[in-house]
Amino acid sequence: MDLTRTLRIILTAAIAVTPLCLMTGVFLSHDVIPKVVVTLTAAAALLFLLPQWSGGLTRLWNCPRGRWFLALAGAQAVSLCASTIFSGQPALSFAGTVWRRFGAAEQIAVLAIAVAAACVAAANAAWVASLFRAVSVAGGIGAVYGIAQYFGIDPFLDPALYTIQAFGGIVRPPATMGHAIYFAAWLTPVALLGASAALADEKFVRRGQVGNLPHGVRETNTTWRRIHGAVALLACTAILLSGTRGAVLAVVAGGILLAVRGGKSLRGFGVAAGCFAVLVTLFAMLPAGENLRHRLYQWRQDLGGPRMLLWRESPALMVSHPLFGIGPETFAVEFRKIESAEMSRAYPEFYHETPHDALLDAATAQGIPGFLILAAVFILGISSKQPGIQAALLGIFISSAFASLTIVEAIFLWTLTGIGAAPAALPAAPRRVVLSRVPQWAQVATTVTGALLTATALLLAVPDAAGQRVFDAVADKNFAEAEEAYRTAVSWSFGLPGYELFLSRQMATLGRALGNTPDGAKAWSAATEAAALAERSGEERFSAVYQSAVLAIVAGDLTRAERKAREAVDLAPNWYKPHLLLGQILAAMGKADEGAAEQRISLNLGPQAK
Repeated sequence: MDLTRTLRIILTAAIAVTPLCLMTGVFLSHDVIPKVVVTLTAAAALLFLLPQWSGGLTRLWNCPRGRWFLALAGAQAVSLCASTIFSGQPALSFAGTVWRRFGAAEQIAVLAIAVAAACVAAANAAWVASLFRAVSVAGGIGAVYGIAQYFGIDPFLDPALYTIQAFGGIVRPPATMGHAIYFAAWLTPVALLGASAALADEKFVRRGQVGNLPHGVRETNTTWRRIHGAVALLACTAILLSGTRGAVLAVVAGGILLAVRGGKSLRGFGVAAGCFAVLVTLFAMLPAGENLRHRLYQWRQDLGGPRMLLWRESPALMVSHPLFGIGPETFAVEFRKIESAEMSRAYPEFYHETPHDALLDAATAQGIPGFLILAAVFILGISSKQPGIQAALLGIFISSAFASLTIVEAIFLWTLTGIGAAPAALPAAPRRVVLSRVPQWAQVATTVTGALLTATALLLAVPDAAGQRVFDAVADKNFAEAEEAYRTAVSWSFGLPGYELFLSRQMATLGRALGNTPDGAKAWSAATEAAALAERSGEERFSAVYQSAVLAIVAGDLTRAERKAREAVDLAPNWYKPHLLLGQILAAMGKADEGAAEQRISLNLGPQAK
């Protein structure tokens, strides 16, 4: 087997194909877990193949920008490990939350992919061109799917999942990314890289100087340049239809940068942008543009939702944990502890999973070191001399100012920065990566890390798939199947956080459906057990404790219900629901005055206070 070719295939798949991974009906996190599995296993394979690409480390280290990239990647790995160790929930910080799985394990896998890509780029110029072709093809597929979703065509997902019943009805297509924000964030670099390749200076194309071209402007094939241009147009269309303001701003800013640096292509770029704007205006006037008009109306009415308050209150977490942060992926539970009464009143039903800003997310999760590392990565990438990569990273920077990073966006950020920092491959550089000698200690370390990443992929995938089986069984009121799947989910988790709170709610639903039967009692028992597991390792401890209080009421144990409700109040002091529940429990226990006091607090914090 040609391991060099295998190496390039793994890298291309990890970077270009990961965003398309979607598996409905198999996983609860149908848009997340497939991407996680591909990322973790690809990174593990690359670590096992270290001798095939480690020779590029020397070329990177001997280049000032490459040295900076390697130093930042190493610092990020150390910071992630330290923040995870000192996290209040180390298992959650390691594996990540179920909605994005962006813990230390996934982020270290991203670093491995990016470093390997930079090493291969330093030795093989042709691979970079093939990578960007794959990125365009995958991005084109995703863009077409998103556009089809806008027009009501979706063979995989229920349109209700991405339809907002407000402002006259708004469809925000997510394609394979789970949410329109993350879909548009992925397409932002796709659009800008495609535009860069399509508008590459003709003199390079005529001379065919592939070996001397800077990374990111390598496309010499006319057909492929047209494909890149078409994908850029499709991606821009899909971004606009997704209704994502940050991504629209990011593409505009990146496009201006490309136009300014494009020399002779400036006029053509301006004409293309003007024509696109005219077409969008005309489309918005047509019946088919109704959803877009509704979204534009929402933009005027809603200037950002809870973001403004989140940006104001979140820095307190970094101030209180300046060196190591609160730990990756623990924002939701930690922010509930400091959330102000003002924010609770303004957004009583909101679940604040991140600060909705990548730099602020890094600062709260990893402290000041995390903030400085991510800021330095953006600076290194955006200061690149290669227009396409520079524009793409500027786009990522702007879009990430309004939403935290996901695995896909992080892969693009670190990989493009690494490729941009790599020295251009010499014209006479061999297509085959030269096998290099790796110290035994390094080979052992990477092998162990690869094995750990592979095991993590398995331990996240199996419980997630079992959770989907629980959901299906509960819908069919099949207790035997639900119990078997539930036990599989619990036994395979090995302490890593998953859908324990969801499982508790599902088993409680099944218990109500089965009524006063032996199976019904067992379902309620499983619901209580799952809630206790969620209390220990879940990403929503406050919600898990609240669930335990409710289940204690169902069991007739008001003493335990009171204790759990008070715990929920301690974990989320300004969340109205535990105060309301505690007030009701105290009233039932004959403690009328205390109950009334809690009810008043709930009224002051809840929807009625808005």
